[in-house]
Amino acid sequence: PFESTAIATLKWEAEDGGTRITWGFRSEAGFMMKAINLFMPLEKGIGPDYEQGLALLKPLVEAAAATRSG
Repeated sequence: PFESTAIATLKWEAEDGGTRITWGFRSEAGFMMKAINLFMPLEKGIGPDYEQGLALLKPLVEAAAATRSG
C-alpha cells in the first residue's frame, strides 16, 4: 500500500549435489509499515512473489549446472 525502496540479495551455495539459494530482502520500515506488519506480516504478502521468483530461477540454475558438468 506504500511506495518503498528495498535491497534484494541472492546468495548461491553448492550443497549436496545441488544449489542452495538464499534470497534476502532489506528495507527501512516507517511507523505505518511497522503497524501494518503487526496485522499482516510481510512474509505473507511477499511470500508468493518469492516462490514465483524461485520457480523461475530453478530452470536457469539447472541449465547452468548441466553446462558445467558437460
